[in-house]
Amino acid sequence: MRAWRRWLVCLCAAALIVGLSVPALADEVTVYHTALNDKLMELSSDTMPAQVNGVLYVPYLVFDRDYTGVDLGVFYGLRHTDTANTLTLYTVSSMLVFDLNAGTCVDGLTGESKNMKAIYRNDKIYVPLGGVCSFFGLKSSYTPTSYGTLVRITNGQEAQDTTTFVYAAASQMKNRYNKYISSLNPSSSPSQSPGGQTASPSPSPTGQESTPPEQNNVQVYLAFCCETGEGLESILDTLAGSGTQALFLFGAEEIPDSAQMIRRIVASGHSVGLMADSQAQLEQGSALLEKLLYLRVHTVLPGEELDERTLEEAGWACWPLDVDARGAAGSQNTLSSEIVRRVGDRRHTAYVTMDDSSLSAGALSRVLSTLRQEEYSIRLPVETELG
Repeated sequence: MRAWRRWLVCLCAAALIVGLSVPALADEVTVYHTALNDKLMELSSDTMPAQVNGVLYVPYLVFDRDYTGVDLGVFYGLRHTDTANTLTLYTVSSMLVFDLNAGTCVDGLTGESKNMKAIYRNDKIYVPLGGVCSFFGLKSSYTPTSYGTLVRITNGQEAQDTTTFVYAAASQMKNRYNKYISSLNPSSSPSQSPGGQTASPSPSPTGQESTPPEQNNVQVYLAFCCETGEGLESILDTLAGSGTQALFLFGAEEIPDSAQMIRRIVASGHSVGLMADSQAQLEQGSALLEKLLYLRVHTVLPGEELDERTLEEAGWACWPLDVDARGAAGSQNTLSSEIVRRVGDRRHTAYVTMDDSSLSAGALSRVLSTLRQEEYSIRLPVETELG
């Protein structure tokens, strides 16, 4: 009976995999679905792979477990400064570093050059699927179906083989395919070629070319400057309740009296950094964190006397002040609305800096709720992603 059921599943899945020899028309739209282990991702430009010069590329965000909800065991870091523009993919034992300016890739641990590169497409960074999966021991598969081609990445923790997965996900793939094609031109209904991999939207009645709506791809990072301690406990409680992580910045003079709170911050999975107006303050803060808490930190919010380039050359990551909400006055609603508005002005990243006042603590829940409703990705600030 089990053999019969498996044969039936394979037969149904095979019925989806058709039309490989049908020639594509010039104006057809190629559709790729992305699956990570047993999760079929939403069909959008943020997750859709692209084929360039015969190489299949995927957005680096497929390795962001906060964004996808799937932990493939590979993590990433972005670094963009005046002298560097790199994407790093890494595990506990291996690392790839893509130089986006030079178009090169090296093994981050051995320095060995790799025959692959990352590319920009629609203002997003893409990496070569086959090369990355091979390097990190992941598996990738490429399965044409009646509703686009399924690109699947697995790390050995998947419950279904690809044939079974295609059969189980067929209804979802069909619905998302039709919705995506309709989004290209709302006035048209999707038409399927005999192979089912591509479709040709009808011309718009106005003669204007329409484009699919973009999901929000701005990554938000939160930091709190801890000076008064007034609202710090409430801030930590709000972050814990929403599953959000942030960076907490301390000046050297605040560290001795805040040791217990810093331990709670670190134990909750947050990051810790320093505020410093001078090199002496920076060195004092570093020494105190290491002596009292055994912490070595590399993130700093520098004052005017400190030169950011010099700090970066010394290994420090400087916290940017592009959405600075410190010292705000007014109501909680006013503060939260202003923060969200300014985040909305950002194109790729938004570094939000708040203080630890009771006003910030009261506004925080509204800020987090609104950002998530508007589909922003709120990430933990780490040194490799600053700049």
